[in-house]
Amino acid sequence: MTLRRSAESGAIAEDSGNPTTAEGWHGRLVGPAGTVSLAVDLWDAADAVPESLAIEMRSLAAQIDTAFLRLPHDPGGRGFLTGFDVYTLEPFGPENATRSTGWFAEGERRTHAEAANLCALRYAQTKDARYRSLVQGTAQRYLELDPILNDPGDPGWWRALERVIGGETPVYPVAMGQAIKLMLNAYEMTQGGRYLDRAEHFGRVATETFLAGSALPRATHRNGHYEAATGGDALMMALLEVWVVRNRRGGEIDFVWVDR
Repeated sequence: MTLRRSAESGAIAEDSGNPTTAEGWHGRLVGPAGTVSLAVDLWDAADAVPESLAIEMRSLAAQIDTAFLRLPHDPGGRGFLTGFDVYTLEPFGPENATRSTGWFAEGERRTHAEAANLCALRYAQTKDARYRSLVQGTAQRYLELDPILNDPGDPGWWRALERVIGGETPVYPVAMGQAIKLMLNAYEMTQGGRYLDRAEHFGRVATETFLAGSALPRATHRNGHYEAATGGDALMMALLEVWVVRNRRGGEIDFVWVDR
């Protein structure tokens, strides 16, 4: 198995492209969330391949853990480092994509919850307490973090004001689904009822925002049409999982979280 790893840092660039004038990060940008997702898949798939290859796959997954966990993540403050230089491990790439964000994810941007949910998947495989700490630190943040939302029909002056005061817009249904899933992950780890209560709170907000009067989730909190690309399916699965957990029906349905 060929490894495209930097000898200097041990990290893996997310693509093999060459830098361009407009996009100088090609071939040098590491998306840590994506590499943790790779580690999850390598670990799962290792059980289905010959042992010699399985050893290589688990070794690469462990190397990804080392690179990811040495980064200056700050779940209670600046968020996860989501773009860095493969050689220096310094923040790198599109300016708005080097740190995770509360509710707006598009292109290279990732939400805090999305990154933390990947940590939860990896924690389930490795039981590494550092991953657990990142999940719980992020979940603690979302206990007080609500999206800035307004109805799709609100006047344009309010939308302009929201941009001026720093609202992270638009909010996609996938972001709400990620937040709900994060609360459920924290609940599973701690059995803390406040996390399940918060998951239900996000579920109510999401239902009112994206499903009121609509058979399918709205594309964003500002648009009335449906788009698969904005993650309505992830929201619907998260809403179903909240019901399953609250009603203790987990043994009947096997959820596979693929929004990563």
